[in-house]
Amino acid sequence: MQEHRAVVRAVCEFPGQHVSSEGSTVFENHIIDVSVQGLGLLARTAGKPGERVRLNFILPSEEEPLVVEGIVRWVASGPTNNGWYPLGIEFWNLDDTQRYRLAAFVADAIQQFSHHRLLSGTGMTTSQLPRHVTVSAWLLLVAVLVTGFLGWVLMLEHQLGRLSRRLTEEHSPSVPPLRVPPRPSR
Repeated sequence: MQEHRAVVRAVCEFPGQHVSSEGSTVFENHIIDVSVQGLGLLARTAGKPGERVRLNFILPSEEEPLVVEGIVRWVASGPTNNGWYPLGIEFWNLDDTQRYRLAAFVADAIQQFSHHRLLSGTGMTTSQLPRHVTVSAWLLLVAVLVTGFLGWVLMLEHQLGRLSRRLTEEHSPSVPPLRVPPRPSR
């Protein structure tokens, strides 16, 4: 199944809690990705699409808990191998402060990710990547640089040709065309 997301999300893992719309039971969960529009989590019990929940979690970069409301938008058809149910939650009624905190967390997580990891979920640093991935990246970079350089050379050659023609036209003396007398016929 191909995902179609309008916003960037940060892949992460930290604990949280949620309370269903009935509000009677607190469920422990593991948050696995966060965006400014929602989050993905793993819960011990499956939610129902459309169900409203209240989430309580502390972003790893902060000390204060973030309490937000959300709507269950997606539930996996069954639990993972270890018995957790993946859920997709869309935030509902975020205020500006909550939205800012989420955006700051996502931006920071993505910046750290881009410096330390290439593929989400692999746990590999760039020094641990397979050699063919590193070589392919370098070859692509070289190809882009060579293409750019060749484009620059062609543009420079074109401009020099135009300048040369213009200078030749401006500085060449006006010489009448050479007339070759006709050959006498025999």
